[in-house]
Amino acid sequence: MLTRPKRLHVGVDHGRGVEGERLRMHRTTLPIPTPAVCLQCVRCLPELDALCIVESAVVLGVVSITDLRAEAERRDAKALRRILDLLDPHSESILETVARYHLRRSGFQVASQVRVPGVGRLDLMVDGILGIEADGRQYHGDRRAFLPERRPVEWGYSNTPTPRGRAAGSADRGGTNPGGARYFRTRVRTS
Repeated sequence: MLTRPKRLHVGVDHGRGVEGERLRMHRTTLPIPTPAVCLQCVRCLPELDALCIVESAVVLGVVSITDLRAEAERRDAKALRRILDLLDPHSESILETVARYHLRRSGFQVASQVRVPGVGRLDLMVDGILGIEADGRQYHGDRRAFLPERRPVEWGYSNTPTPRGRAAGSADRGGTNPGGARYFRTRVRTS
């Protein structure tokens, strides 16, 4: 989770109270079906946290979009319908989901998993101009893992201090995408 919850949410199948000021009890049937878990996450968590959980469940094949849509037809599932509008089943990481979410909230058009001739597949393409590889430390844990992903072009490189550690970025000299728009490919890793 991106935001530490103030309370631990617990599903119970009985009417007896569960003691504790840091607990939030949800009455349900056990075992809880995955679509219902997703719905409960959407109800109780901030939007971005819920999106990350629901999108991960879809990408990992734990729940289908069809099952979520069926759950979203309930009268009390407005928040789940909003998350389904934001969900991208092609996302390959939570970092990619978070970046896409914030870029879209800032008014940018964002496409996922875009193939650019001469460059390859990019995690995100912003407004058809900026290509982003959203790979965290887990994906590129060391320089040897990072280098094969780089294209055979001359890259610029920076290692910049940020409030949350260091961000390493690199960008190629650019080119044009299939629509003729100029692009620059950038990669940012945080430590």
